[in-house]
Amino acid sequence: MIIGILSIAWREKRRLFNRVNPLRAKLVENLSELDRYRWCGHGVLMDRIKHDWQDRDYVLSWFDDKEGQAEKGYRQYCPEGRP
Repeated sequence: MIIGILSIAWREKRRLFNRVNPLRAKLVENLSELDRYRWCGHGVLMDRIKHDWQDRDYVLSWFDDKEGQAEKGYRQYCPEGRP
């Protein structure tokens, strides 16, 4: 049971990590540019880009029940230059 929970937690952390890869790869220079970068899910989470296939509410619900607080929580999770 505990291994299953850890596996799920690891998978979800990897998903969030992948959202900031363009920043780490220097395809964008900062989080402000990443907010508008359309080739990863970060911009959707920050409500700058729309993709029907990405469940923004589900991901943000990991951080808070209220949208504004959830965005802040996500933003704190991936500060400048690291996930």
